[in-house]
Amino acid sequence: MEKRSRSTLFLMEQMIVIVVFAFCAAVCVKLIGEAHVISTRNNDIKNAIITVESAAECFKAFSGDMPKIAEILGGTYNEQTVLTVYYDDEWRISNQEEAVYIMSIINHNDPAKKPLITADIQVRRTTGDDILTLTVSVVAGANSTKGGADE
Repeated sequence: MEKRSRSTLFLMEQMIVIVVFAFCAAVCVKLIGEAHVISTRNNDIKNAIITVESAAECFKAFSGDMPKIAEILGGTYNEQTVLTVYYDDEWRISNQEEAVYIMSIINHNDPAKKPLITADIQVRRTTGDDILTLTVSVVAGANSTKGGADE
């Protein structure tokens, strides 16, 4: 009888060890998953900052001239004062079908605030999740760039 109770205790001990190990493994998997999400988010923010800074510098250099900015940034510009650039998962300019990220420059030409030209530069995922928004302003004609390095 004594031998039987020892084997039962041994089996119970092994079951408890397996349950504890499974719990620890589940916690570790959850933490690794959360770390991956945070890392991806931080990478998106870093790349969005670089993209927005470039767009803001172009906006300031060309005093809000959206067709010129579209030419430099490689985006599409519609007559509703919105410039859109699409990026793939590695932040390379792409077409709309392959895009993962979208940068939009929304020009706010307010005649009451002339000569100040203001725009919102937004970067978001195609799923609609906002990553970064920056408002930039420039005095019309103040920083106008006439030509490139060759001129």
